[in-house]
Amino acid sequence: LHVRFRLGGYVFPPSVYYKIYTHGSITDVNAFAPRDYTAEFQPPPIKLHNKQKPGEATPQTDRSGWYRRFENNGWRPVAGSVFEDMVTVETSSKPVEWKPKATQRRADLVKRRKEKKLKWMQMMYLKGRSENGGEGAESEDIGAGG
Repeated sequence: LHVRFRLGGYVFPPSVYYKIYTHGSITDVNAFAPRDYTAEFQPPPIKLHNKQKPGEATPQTDRSGWYRRFENNGWRPVAGSVFEDMVTVETSSKPVEWKPKATQRRADLVKRRKEKKLKWMQMMYLKGRSENGGEGAESEDIGAGG
């Protein structure tokens, strides 16, 4: 267990905030079985035990009542009023898209990393073009032997 401190806020003097981290694993029991079992419909045995015909679409499940994970480890003020502090409101209880399968979580992580890298590359490209005065590589004579 360790605690991190930082200065922040929207006015001067800054406020002191803390966040608690754990080194051990914490198990979110609802993440193992996120379904709402009270609203679950059990098909009759003839549909349950027979295989699906080829080309038949699998019905989509309604996930509206399923468990949603919230990250409640936002930055908390050391002193002061919690209700007036916007940093605390913005960082506490953020919903997290949680997939029950580890392979889905890893695939989502790879996808987020690729999107982040693509955004960064686009930003660097646009920044480079604006520094060159709008000139692209096609206007320069790189291969001309003159």
